[in-house]
Amino acid sequence: MNDANEMRSGARAFRTAFEARRAGLQSDEHTHVEHSGLMNEETAFSNFLLSAARDPDSLTLWRNYGVSEVAYSIELDGSQSLVPLVARSGESHPSPPPDFYAPDEVAEDGTPIHYFPADATFVLGGSWRDVDYIEGVDDPLIGKRLDELIARYRKNRDAGKLIVTGYANAPIDFMKDRGFSDEREVRCVFTVNPWWKFVRYRPTRFGIVPYIELTGGGGKMEEEWGSRGSWAMTPQPLPVKRVTIGPNAPHEAERALRSLLDQTGYGSASVARSETPYR
Repeated sequence: MNDANEMRSGARAFRTAFEARRAGLQSDEHTHVEHSGLMNEETAFSNFLLSAARDPDSLTLWRNYGVSEVAYSIELDGSQSLVPLVARSGESHPSPPPDFYAPDEVAEDGTPIHYFPADATFVLGGSWRDVDYIEGVDDPLIGKRLDELIARYRKNRDAGKLIVTGYANAPIDFMKDRGFSDEREVRCVFTVNPWWKFVRYRPTRFGIVPYIELTGGGGKMEEEWGSRGSWAMTPQPLPVKRVTIGPNAPHEAERALRSLLDQTGYGSASVARSETPYR
């Protein structure tokens, strides 16, 4: 991510807002907020973010991501789902580390307690949402999002509904420093389990980076809507609507792109050229 404090800025801001409101909250509300993940800076390592932009012809993004060679912006149909693609099949860890199956807790009588099986498969998140750009820890949006969380908890608690303290698509997942606001970012966020089934690794200038692959939501899928989400066993076409060729592309690039799309199952996608006079 190009924000060095990605997701950490939001966690720190929520911590400040929570401390300011702590005295007016009940003990169970304290617990819910503290377990929500909003104030956990380690969330930046546990979730997977897919970033996109509202503008298909943004000078900011061409300059940041398409300077040295011909660049393309790919427009996806946001109403169509993307799902994680399984990296390894099987029902159990192929080479579990020593503590992988250790209990989450041990009862007083010595009985091991497992909240859920270590190899349990589930996927959370995946909805596209606009990024909220914040101006430091005192940004009023932080207090608003925290109040919404508490109000939702109180409503469910008073109605006797099951309350989940940790969840995907938390406000912290969609917050970024206001300095990046010209990117007009939208993103979808995924939480996957177990990592051995979904997560891949690649070398980067920041070292080894874990990532997941996403595919279209059609075709052969494992579906259990609700608690486990959806994932794909085999790759499916992406919901591509249009591809825009960057401003520094030669004339032949359009013909080559059209040929590529037609030959790979994306013949219905349209082709456009950037109108930004940048080189």
